[in-house]
Amino acid sequence: MKSKVVILLVIICSFCKISTAQVRDEAAENFKSDKYSLGVGIGLATMWGDLNQHTLSPGFRLGIGRHITKSLIVGFESYFGQLQSSEATNSWSRGLKTTATYQAIDINGKTSLGQLFQYTESTIGKALSAMYIGLGVGMINVKTDVQYEYIKVPNFKQRYVQDHDFQPFLSLNIGFRVHMKKFFGTKSTQLMINYNNNYTFSDYLDGINISSATAINKYKDVYSVLTIGFSFLLTKRNTEL
Repeated sequence: MKSKVVILLVIICSFCKISTAQVRDEAAENFKSDKYSLGVGIGLATMWGDLNQHTLSPGFRLGIGRHITKSLIVGFESYFGQLQSSEATNSWSRGLKTTATYQAIDINGKTSLGQLFQYTESTIGKALSAMYIGLGVGMINVKTDVQYEYIKVPNFKQRYVQDHDFQPFLSLNIGFRVHMKKFFGTKSTQLMINYNNNYTFSDYLDGINISSATAINKYKDVYSVLTIGFSFLLTKRNTEL
C-alpha cells in the first residue's frame, strides 16, 4: 500500500508543471460548461483478507459523474477484475491461495481540494488544487476459487471456505485530475489518477474466514484499486463556450 501511495505522489508531482496554468483558468470555465463526465481507467488491485501474502492483479474502472458545483461531483463507479492472496508455507498449510473474480458498483461524492487552497501559485498548491477526495457506498459481487496442496486443519473447506455473492462496502477515493488541452487541443479530456480503498462488511471477500489460531483475523476484509485513465466531459450548459 505504501508503494502505491508513493507512486501516486510521484506521478502527481510530474504533472504539476503541465497543469499549472490550466488547472486555475479552466476549472471555472468547466463548471459553466460541463454537466456530466465519463471516466475509464486501468490499473492494479489487491486485497487484505485472511491470508498473509497479497498479489497485485489487473483492475479496471468505469464511472459517470454529475457536476453539482465547481468542486463537487456525485456519480456511479464500477470496478471489476481479480483479487489474489496466498499463505506462505507453514506448519498447517502448503500452497494455499485464493483468487476472487469481482464486479463492484458504488455511488460516491468527490470534492476538489482546490476550494480549500484557492489555486495558490506555489507548485504544491497547484498540485493540491487538482486533487480530490471522496466517500461512497456500494456492493461487490465475488466468485472465489480456493486451492491448496496440503491443509492440516480438519474439514477446512466445509468450516472456513464460503462464497458470499454480494457484499456491502464503504469506499474512500483519493485522486488527481489534469486537463489535457496542451496535448489534445480540447479541455474536455482530463488525465485521471484514482486510488480507491474499500472496507467490506464481510470476512469472505477472499472466500475464507479463519478465526482460529491458524491466522490473524481481527478485521473485515479490505481491497483497493489504483488506476490511471481519462475523464471525458460530456454535456454543455453554456453553448457560447
